[in-house]
Amino acid sequence: MAVSQGNQGQSGKQFGQNIVIGLGEFSDQLITQLMARYYEQTVRGNVFGVVFAAAATAAPSATALPAFALWNPAGSGKNLVMLAIKAYLSTFAVGTTATAVGLVPVLNQQPTSVGAGNTPRCSLIGAPSTSVAATYVSGTIVGANTTSSRIISAQYLDLAAGDVDDIPTDKIEGSVIVAPNNGITLCGIGGTPGNLTIGASMEWMEVAI
Repeated sequence: MAVSQGNQGQSGKQFGQNIVIGLGEFSDQLITQLMARYYEQTVRGNVFGVVFAAAATAAPSATALPAFALWNPAGSGKNLVMLAIKAYLSTFAVGTTATAVGLVPVLNQQPTSVGAGNTPRCSLIGAPSTSVAATYVSGTIVGANTTSSRIISAQYLDLAAGDVDDIPTDKIEGSVIVAPNNGITLCGIGGTPGNLTIGASMEWMEVAI
């Protein structure tokens, strides 16, 4: 039988009693989730989200930001741990090929001549927490990467009247982290990006480095 001793509740509270834990067949610790998955980070004011205004997608560019960009400023002291990205179809020009919405990282720079996007909001409603992140709907970048690292959704633009397109959600769940002085953008991949107008939202957790 294993015995584990530690703080009950958030770090900094007084020590509680010894806690007997159950172990599985391979010495794995058996746990039951009591609170919502991101409760601790949310209640501490570390989870944020933002909604971007609908706009036409653009192919990845080495010199210009698209209308959907999230940035972690240099010297922020925090990583942006991405939790989810949604990209929904707004309007389209009929085509016969799919245009995907891809996540395109932009590395080791801060954009200039930017157009500011909406202000990120803390997911602890009513909290005074302010995000370190910035959102942009336009801007200038230099020699940027133009290759998508992840497909968020793929929209087929030959929909018949009355068809309903769903709202794809990429539950990233921490598998993408934006370090300081880097950003991510949403771009149109394949097909004809200019034919596709989307709205988007992003959710992330800010963790001190």
